[in-house]
Amino acid sequence: MTPNDTFVRFVDALADSLDDPTGYAERLHMSRFHVDRIVSAVAGEPPGVLRRRILLERAAHRLLTTGDELLTVAIDTGYSSHEAFTRAFQRAFGAPPSVWRRVATSFWLDAPNGVHFKPPGGVRFPARRKVSEMELLQRMVEHHVWLVGEMVDRAAALPDEILDRRIELSVAGIDDDPTP
Repeated sequence: MTPNDTFVRFVDALADSLDDPTGYAERLHMSRFHVDRIVSAVAGEPPGVLRRRILLERAAHRLLTTGDELLTVAIDTGYSSHEAFTRAFQRAFGAPPSVWRRVATSFWLDAPNGVHFKPPGGVRFPARRKVSEMELLQRMVEHHVWLVGEMVDRAAALPDEILDRRIELSVAGIDDDPTP
């Protein structure tokens, strides 16, 4: 397993357990020291710093999108007091949460690895490489061809009486004369 694979597995474990800071090394079946060393090397920041940054981004998103009280957001973010949350938030965002809430435009913080909180409750992992418009179009067409093939295969397994059944549309005016 490469360090990048370990990092991807760590980010997945982190996304699954944002509210539970313990146990991610066990979920990866590695020692905490080994995971910390690999994640720090690949991510450019220690796992604890990465987790706290994502939790602060989640808290900032919540401040922007809800009317929740600061204490509730602070406790849900894992801080034991309003004051500790305010200090950490101000260090990260440059303003106390009550002031930042009125003037904020983005809840993402600078990150050396491109990993950010993605609403409603996940983590955004950066793309490994840029994809051109033509590559994207080709992938979409390939997926469409595959999906149509799957539908044809499933239809081939249906009995003739189901396939020959008349199609009745329930939406009035769309097709007043359905084909037999």
